[in-house]
Amino acid sequence: MSNQSTTPVVAFVDWPNVDRGLRRYFQGLGQPEELARLALSAIEAISAQVGSLEYARVYADWRTAYSNVVPLLDADYKFRHTLVPRKASGGDRCDATIVADIVDFTHERAFEPRPAILLCAGDADYAVAVRRALERGFEVHVASVMTSLSPELGNLATAVYPLQRYFSDSARQAGTQLTPNISPEDFPSLNEIRRWSAFIRLLDRRSQILDYVTLPYFARLISEARPQYGKAAREAYDTIEESINLGITRYGARVQNPGKPGNFVQTIELVEERGLVRCVLENIKVPSEISPDTLPSN
Repeated sequence: MSNQSTTPVVAFVDWPNVDRGLRRYFQGLGQPEELARLALSAIEAISAQVGSLEYARVYADWRTAYSNVVPLLDADYKFRHTLVPRKASGGDRCDATIVADIVDFTHERAFEPRPAILLCAGDADYAVAVRRALERGFEVHVASVMTSLSPELGNLATAVYPLQRYFSDSARQAGTQLTPNISPEDFPSLNEIRRWSAFIRLLDRRSQILDYVTLPYFARLISEARPQYGKAAREAYDTIEESINLGITRYGARVQNPGKPGNFVQTIELVEERGLVRCVLENIKVPSEISPDTLPSN
């Protein structure tokens, strides 16, 4: 979802959540400040998709190893670091602090026009703040590593942005080579890439612009746009069933059929953490050193 560039955006960033999510997703990301340069660039790029970043509050216990990130935040007036001391037990208090700050923010900025909120986190604990913001008329966009995003938070959000993809884009622009954290048994073959690349990209594009993708709609879409996946409806449904059995896609929620009030229809979604899906969407080179981008898109 992309709004007019004049829409102000205020971001709330759970830095430990962002750092942990990216480190689980990629191998060898190095020191906190090395990760921060790419992550801050990714957050700015996501903000630009929503509107124009007014400022971002970045939460962490900055007395820890994260202290080296502070100079990067101070170098850009739009990023403001907020100290959140850790609990005596060792856990951080970012969740509770950000929830309280978002609730206060929606009260303070309840006048029109309301800025859009960008929440950079994925925990279900944030659902209460998101609900309160939505009730008060705010848009709430969520940026998260998709493997760390709770379904509850994702379903509530106005729009969800896969942080790992924007992070990958920032790395490419900086000339940094990322190493995906994919187990050897989940790494796809070149034949799998060739077989499923167009299918995955098509579902991803539809998912980015629609609130959800229904099973009948996508079956019709691949029959018309990608007949190699089934020219007849039954063949298209068989292909979708195969993708589910392989773990490429899964059934989502059942939603009201707008054309038939009272009836529900099944939705379908990509399994973002699946190695094959990651290689296609993130242009990760397979062992043969042939990238999905070198394959025909039609």
